[in-house]
Amino acid sequence: MDELTVKYVSLDECLPNDWNPNEQSEFMQDKTIASIISDGFVDPITVRSVGGFYEIIDGYHRWLALSWLRDHPDDVVERLGEIENDIFYHNEELHALLDKNQVPVIDMGDISREQAMRLTVNLNNVRGESNQVKLVKVLKDLREKSSLQDVVARLPYKDNQLKGIIESLKHGDVTKDKPPPVSDDPIAEVGDRWMLGNCSEVAAIEMIPEGCDAIVKRYIKHMNTAENVFVMRDGKQLNWYDVSEGRR
Repeated sequence: MDELTVKYVSLDECLPNDWNPNEQSEFMQDKTIASIISDGFVDPITVRSVGGFYEIIDGYHRWLALSWLRDHPDDVVERLGEIENDIFYHNEELHALLDKNQVPVIDMGDISREQAMRLTVNLNNVRGESNQVKLVKVLKDLREKSSLQDVVARLPYKDNQLKGIIESLKHGDVTKDKPPPVSDDPIAEVGDRWMLGNCSEVAAIEMIPEGCDAIVKRYIKHMNTAENVFVMRDGKQLNWYDVSEGRR
């Protein structure tokens, strides 16, 4: 295989593969589009040469986002709002890329389907995980330098998640290398909807409170932090500290 280099090819010459297990919600697709608008297309997609086309190995959702911007430039304001539309309007480098109908790629050549499949799985899963302590410090720093609206528009969090993560700084556990206290007292209540992790909605737990308690507390101990643990209760979103300290 020749030395790998970045080159530019037509968006229409790229085709999705038929095995990619990675899926993206509409919310995360919006975030991908917003990231490209604000920061540019900084991560080339990985492809292989197949029958005169480039089959996408990694970067399908970035390719999809760029294709959407090419096809729907007038719909950015409706999808993402005035701020992102204004940034998009003034991003000359991105418009030059769209006008040429091009996308940067790393071409792996005529590698086998089996190798391409392995690459897809590896590139989807070997990027590591965020250190929760460092992540919260980064988010706090961004929040202090920008409005909440600006931060939320460009990061994969909803505003209530970001507020909850930053709020957890006040409780101190995320600035130390030790987990927050987790007592044996019951926390969950019937009807709770717990959200664990940096997803828009995870683990809508509908079981007896004891089972819910076990799952949530085991997650906190495993992650060594509770800064991304929330519960919907009585129509309100509460973070772990609100619940565990008895505040309503």
